Order: sequence, then structure tokens, then C-alpha cells
Amino acid sequence: MAMDSTPWFIDGGARHSAAIARTLAYAATTGAEGIVSPGDLKVVQKSPTSAAVQVLPGAGLVLNRGNGGAQQTYVARNATATDVAVPANTNAAGGATQYHIVALRIEDPNVSQTTTWPAATDPLTYAYAKLVLLSSGITATTERPSQVTAVNGQSLIFLARIAVPAGQGAVTDSMITNLRTMALPRSSSVLLSWGPTTAAQAQLMTTTSHPSGSFTQWLSSASAGPITVPLWATHVSLIAHIAGAGTTFADVDGSLRARFANVVGGPLIIDISGNTAGMRHPLVVTASGQITTGQGTVQNVIIDGALSVGQLGTNPGTHIAFDVRFYESAV
Repeated sequence: MAMDSTPWFIDGGARHSAAIARTLAYAATTGAEGIVSPGDLKVVQKSPTSAAVQVLPGAGLVLNRGNGGAQQTYVARNATATDVAVPANTNAAGGATQYHIVALRIEDPNVSQTTTWPAATDPLTYAYAKLVLLSSGITATTERPSQVTAVNGQSLIFLARIAVPAGQGAVTDSMITNLRTMALPRSSSVLLSWGPTTAAQAQLMTTTSHPSGSFTQWLSSASAGPITVPLWATHVSLIAHIAGAGTTFADVDGSLRARFANVVGGPLIIDISGNTAGMRHPLVVTASGQITTGQGTVQNVIIDGALSVGQLGTNPGTHIAFDVRFYESAV
């Protein structure tokens, strides 16, 4: 194929092709595909529920899968919440569940594809970007276009899968599975470390100060430095490494957990047996989940503890590392 003679951007009345504009979008987004912001194009039930779903406003990037469409991206926008009809499942109660996909599809009649779209009778009003419902070949495990033969070669992204039980007409959120992915999710990491250097900085956990049955704060990343939550962060994943925790007891039983903002990790079971004087123990505590509060503020990783037997503490020689990763994901 010959070089496109008019690159982006030449003034003086030069005419630029749509393909060049799509190549610009591809280059600007590094060829990524998906939604632009975390809440874009979310598929939800209608209120009141009915035989339809609603696609919330947002934008999406869709790769051009037509002939000659390599390195080209369509940028589409849903300006207002849009309804997509979903047929009722008329199977008798106990019958088969019916599955559908809500997709954002580009129907460009000017690009040669495996599917031929109708010619645009009026280029100013023709709907080139559409929110469509796919039903043929959709199963409970369908997640991406490559799994559906009927859409091979089409320029589209999947937004959600809908499972309609037999005899059901109205669609509820419990029937909707999110399939959206972010095209260019942001992420950032913070790695802080700290360890007590004097006996006064030691932090002891006992069955009295941290009794079993409920968690009480033991350690905090505040000693290591501030952690500011990015304004754009939707999720956090963290690991707290405690190297060299010590005890003078032969046995220690209890649990630890990590928390950050509203995210609380599951318990780490502590079961130390046969400890002798001078032994040190490594502990790793994790937490991950969606951040619903705290964006733009300083937050601390908190390690809570609860003991039923023995005691556990930090002292000079203990090292603690807080590895915190923030990222964006569809919500």
C-alpha cells in the first residue's frame, strides 16, 4: 500500500483522510482498546426493572478490524444513558438460561469488513457507533469477541454479559456480568520501609493489649512516611513484610490483618510453636480491593493483631516494608 500523501496535520487546505485521523487515535492511545474512564459505559438495570438494560454515559476505544484497518482506532462516545432491549426468556420454568452480550460496535460502511454495513444515506445523521445486543453463539463463558464466530472481523468491544433465567423478562443487576476493561489504566506504587532502632520504638503485642475476639492496631506505615492516595485510584493492593518479629514465648497463637482506607484484608493466622530465645519470625500480610474513600488524602497501612497465646513484638533488628500499589479498573 502506498504512503498516505497527507500526514497529520498539514494546513493550507490539504485534505486529511479518516484513516490518518484513526491512526492518530491509535498512536495517542498506544493501540489500546476498551473504556476510557473507570465508570464509562457501565451496563445496569433500569429503574424500575424491565426487559431492557441501560448503558451509562462514557467513551470507548475500538480497534478497526476492517481490511486495511491496522493501526487505526475509533473513538466513540455515549453522551447520555442509553437503553438496550433484552428479550424475555420464554422457556418454561426450570428451562435453559439465555445469554446475551451488550457491545459497542462501529458500523463503518466505508471500510471493507466481513460484515457489510448499509451505505450511509445521510453521512451527517448515520449511526456509525451503536450499542447492540448479541445473542447468537453467546454462552455462560463468553467474555471476548474472539469467542463468537458471528462477530469475527467486526470492530466492537464487549461491555457486559446478561444471563436471563427461564421465564424471566425483567433484567436485574444480578443477571449482569461486567466485561468492560480500561484501555489505559493508570497505576502507581509506593514502597516504604522502617524498623525500630531503639528499645523505645519497639511495639509489643500481648494477649492483654491485643486480646483474641477482635482486632486492635499494632503497626502503622505512618512511621515510614506518608502515603497519598491518587485522585484517580479505584483499587489498592498492598503487601506488608515484617521481617524479624520476635517473642520470648515458646508458643504464639493469634492472627494479623492489614487495612488501608476502607479496604480490609483477610486474617493471617499466627501459629508459632517451639520458639527459643533469639529466634526471629517473618510475617507477610496483604490486602486488596476497591477504594471507595480517601482519594486525594494521606492514608496509612494499618496492621491489626489479636492474640490468644503468647506475645509478639518488633524491636531493633526488625525490618518492615510496606509495598502499596494503586491502580484503575472498571467500576
